[in-house]
Amino acid sequence: MRVDCSWHRSTAGACNTGRVSCSGLITSRERRLLAIVVACYLALASGYAIVVPPFEAPDEPAHLLYTNFVAQHAQLPNQDAPARRVAGEGHQFPLYYIGAALLVRLTQPDNAISFSPQVNRSAEQPAMPSPRPKFLHTGEEIFTTRRDAIGFYLLRILSIAFGAATVITGWLIARMLVSRAIDRLTATALIATLPQFAFISATINNDNLANLLIALAIYALLRVLSTPEPGNFLLLGLTLGPALATKKTALFVVPVVIGGVAWLWWQRRQVRRNLLKSFAVTTALVALSAGWVFARNALVYRDPLGNAMERRTLPELLDHKSIVDPYWFNLFLPRMAESFVATFGWMDVRLPGPLFAGYMLVAVLSVAGFGVAAVRIRWDAGQVAALALVASCFAGVVIYNLTYTQFQGRFLFPVLPLIAIGCVAGLRQSCRLLGRERHVGWVALACVGQALVVNAIALLSLHRFYNDLNNYIR
Repeated sequence: MRVDCSWHRSTAGACNTGRVSCSGLITSRERRLLAIVVACYLALASGYAIVVPPFEAPDEPAHLLYTNFVAQHAQLPNQDAPARRVAGEGHQFPLYYIGAALLVRLTQPDNAISFSPQVNRSAEQPAMPSPRPKFLHTGEEIFTTRRDAIGFYLLRILSIAFGAATVITGWLIARMLVSRAIDRLTATALIATLPQFAFISATINNDNLANLLIALAIYALLRVLSTPEPGNFLLLGLTLGPALATKKTALFVVPVVIGGVAWLWWQRRQVRRNLLKSFAVTTALVALSAGWVFARNALVYRDPLGNAMERRTLPELLDHKSIVDPYWFNLFLPRMAESFVATFGWMDVRLPGPLFAGYMLVAVLSVAGFGVAAVRIRWDAGQVAALALVASCFAGVVIYNLTYTQFQGRFLFPVLPLIAIGCVAGLRQSCRLLGRERHVGWVALACVGQALVVNAIALLSLHRFYNDLNNYIR
């Protein structure tokens, strides 16, 4: 049975999936095109991993310090104990660093990647126009040995692998929400070719594992809402728990999961007992895989989330503001949008404004089309959950920025698959309103083509930027 689950009213009527998923049939052609999309992502991410020198990405040295600490000491840092404190990122939830430390222990005889980057004094000169590379890359050895350099790039390759898995998971999510193969593949391609996503996925951080696990948890939640069988609840527990143990960001998924299960319990009165049993399994798995992180924070920092510890140990980052502060419209929204698409280095290497024109046009058409579609369709549980997840993630970013100034678009990457799907749905609706729906395939190619062009320009610009000797002062 094929169900039309496009985000618009079809001639067959609105979608109401019930117990049937919206995956449709998977043709060999779709598989081949998906493979091409993943290959494009791998090429782009590998390009950024090669072109961007070591530690010229947000907090990359601090993420490596955390990894080294776990690899060397076989324990987690304690930010309140000077001897066990890890500067910069030691407050983060630990699952990524445990996994990365295992890789370091397998590849480094001394259980650490030794590095000593020299600060680029040009970046510290007020009179010098910014941006400048943060560290010297003019022949100085950043790593102690060649083995250390190999270990560093193995960690970057691990990040790229997480990103590739996220792209594939994005396609799986699209199968739950979209019936047309072209729309599924377009959404997946938008994920794979987004310059900022490829850049972040090519560097060492905990975001990439968190994005993957959250995407898997979203996929599992959509399966639960479509077919609330024990196996889908099991998958939800196996993905949401590790996501919570990787990064606190994943907490935005929890209220939507609870709301979704509550909706199922209300709608399916005849199987309420089975639903509660299945959800109990989900809860138990989450508690087993993530509960220890919250328990440790409560014991060590007397705060399960570690929020007070973060404020106490990172006072230089505190920047309290109200919800009516001009910051939100003057800085937060424009810089958030820009860095969602492409901002490199330590969020200070920006591309020329005209390169964003295509993305602006896509955004306008997508929002307009989605707005029209939203009032015409009969929303099913999966679609409501998808919208709630995007809203919950954005709300989390806003709440975070009430205390810190962090207008980074990558904080929305946990819901990037859903944003891409909504974008494609909006574009299709806009094409329909303009009487050009038959040209939607060309629109999809244009969107992906412009992304590839922006990536090519970005890679060339970054290559010149980091190899221009005028950007460095010893």
